[in-house]
Amino acid sequence: MADASPSDLFTAYVLDLRVQVEAQLRHLTEIQQHMETWRAADEDAQRAALADLIERSIQQLVASNITVKQSVAEAAGVISTLRSTSAS
Repeated sequence: MADASPSDLFTAYVLDLRVQVEAQLRHLTEIQQHMETWRAADEDAQRAALADLIERSIQQLVASNITVKQSVAEAAGVISTLRSTSAS
């Protein structure tokens, strides 16, 4: 995308952000499902395994949030370019 215009780049960032946020929603749904299973679990061993699974899912969500923040910052840079281009 070296030849892409700033508006094309911004559109690509928005689409990428959408994909990332949809993935985060899937992580949240997964965590919710694990929590419901944890509540219904009868055995301590089963709850411990589910707690580990929930912890890993939360770690993935945190990593995803960092990626989204970076993408938002990059998109903000493109917006600055769009503003300066339109002001010229």
